[in-house]
Amino acid sequence: MKFKNTLVILLLIMLFIVSCQNSSSTSSLVSSDTSSFVSSQTSDEKISKVGLYSAPEGVSIAKDVTMQINGESVDLYEVMVNNSQRWNGLAPDRIPNYVAIIQLEGRATIEVKTEYELNYNTVIRPLYYNILPFTDIKNQTFTFEIFNVGSYVIEINGDRSNVIHLFVKSFEDDYTSLKNEENVIYFGPGLHNSSNNNLIKNNTVEIKSNQTVVIDYGAVVQARFVSHHTSNISLIGGGIIDGSVFSRIAGQPSGNTQ
Repeated sequence: MKFKNTLVILLLIMLFIVSCQNSSSTSSLVSSDTSSFVSSQTSDEKISKVGLYSAPEGVSIAKDVTMQINGESVDLYEVMVNNSQRWNGLAPDRIPNYVAIIQLEGRATIEVKTEYELNYNTVIRPLYYNILPFTDIKNQTFTFEIFNVGSYVIEINGDRSNVIHLFVKSFEDDYTSLKNEENVIYFGPGLHNSSNNNLIKNNTVEIKSNQTVVIDYGAVVQARFVSHHTSNISLIGGGIIDGSVFSRIAGQPSGNTQ
């Protein structure tokens, strides 16, 4: 009997030790601005960091779908895509899609909420990542995790015409550090066009030899880029070139790039 009691006590001690080893504490840090960085860490996980950038005022964003990454809201840019794949001036079958651009180190939990009914057919591409979203029909949300930088296509309800394009970049490129470099044309966070930026004349940015154009995260540039008989030029960054300031006329070249 004494042996049995001793055995029970030993088992309880072992269970207590295992329980203590499996417990972990969490900590998080959130800062908000035009850009924000969300960091989270547990004692047995690698630290995760996400860079988020607010859409500038005056840019169209999604109204019927929202996204959160690690609990922070992400602006979804509304863009037009040619669903017909017929390339002409009018492109009558253009439809709205959405775009989000973030930076990531580690992992991120993404939640998408819609103003319309969801089903269980949402697809996250590329398929080789084997990302299966958890869908909450009642609350009209679906959730999934990503671990890799790259380009993702989220087909809501399995509908290829109802899509979020998620571009996930690393923190390796520090475009802001190039701001004052020689031969750099720099566009920082915000909306840039002919009315507010003297680098853009008649909706055009001219690039000369040996120049680099930097469109930083959070920047939207409404312009075309032209360069004649030049060499050693580049256009880099994590922002957006917006061609909506140009008219589309059937049968005529756009002239947006030269």
